[in-house]
Amino acid sequence: MLERRLQILIDPERGEMLERLARSQGKSVAAVVREAVDEKLTRVGSGRRAAVERLLRRAEASNETPSEDWPVIKASIEREMFGEPGA
Repeated sequence: MLERRLQILIDPERGEMLERLARSQGKSVAAVVREAVDEKLTRVGSGRRAAVERLLRRAEASNETPSEDWPVIKASIEREMFGEPGA
């Protein structure tokens, strides 16, 4: 359910492009904008996930572990970044 209103200002060219795209897809401009926001947020989240995974792999491959509690620290980082396992 959509509950939050967002107001943005764009230049006329972008407005026309959005309207044409929306018309060609049989959607509202708002739906096209929501889809674009979702795509951007997904890419940002994927990039962060990949960075954290690389960091964790490097830490595990290192001869030096940050502490004796590395499995606990790693699990905490993964929960914070990715949510509970299986969620």
